Amino acid sequence: DMHQASMKYKLGKQDQIPLDTLSFATYHKFIRERIMLRKSNPDKINDYSAYDRMGWDENFIDNTQFEFQENNVTSSLESLVQYLFKVTISRNPTTAELSLFHNHMTYIYNGSLRLRDTFNMLRTDNDLTRQKSLRETRKRNITFLVLDYISRLTETYTHQEVK
Repeated sequence: DMHQASMKYKLGKQDQIPLDTLSFATYHKFIRERIMLRKSNPDKINDYSAYDRMGWDENFIDNTQFEFQENNVTSSLESLVQYLFKVTISRNPTTAELSLFHNHMTYIYNGSLRLRDTFNMLRTDNDLTRQKSLRETRKRNITFLVLDYISRLTETYTHQEVK
């Protein structure tokens, strides 16, 4: 049910070698678990052979990479989601995809839109160190969810023909 034609998408293989379902499933598992859903260990930043070096670095989702607006839930969330789509599969999310993430991560309380606690990257706290730590953790939660979704898209494994 992955909607992948085994003889059409070769993923870099020679034309004579077909891609079977097990091969593609293993490839998907590697991309998803070793790259998309793994944050690398910052202590191993220069040790490229280390197991926990694989994955993405904290700088990947630094607030300077997207439009982080401390008082605007919708804009900050959509900007992060759009950034993740652009850098991974080179396209913007559709309206339906943005709506999916928006509905999953937000709720309305007393007439105002708020992020659910698990995803609240705008959380405030009296202790600024704790606030920064919690915001980064929540931003990672959003990133993991979006990258997990992206790992299941066809665009992750095939590139559209350039015209």
